[in-house]
Amino acid sequence: MASRNHYITVEAQRITERFPEVYGPPPWSIKKTSLAWGFACGEGWYPLIERLSADLADIIREDGLTRFRAQQVKQKLGELR
Repeated sequence: MASRNHYITVEAQRITERFPEVYGPPPWSIKKTSLAWGFACGEGWYPLIERLSADLADIIREDGLTRFRAQQVKQKLGELR
């Protein structure tokens, strides 16, 4: 059986683990979130995703949000969604 991180790039795993406020704690279940498959975008997006994740983590902490979780990170039609 493949490891749960088999499809997640090292850099995507580092970003998701650095910001548990945004992505929730690993491991991610495929039944609950698409994050179990990693980021569905090119690695060129990763610096933007990391900066956005840092900004979101700050907002989540400052506002005391407890129910926010990113469910998926993907590129579609040239846009990050």
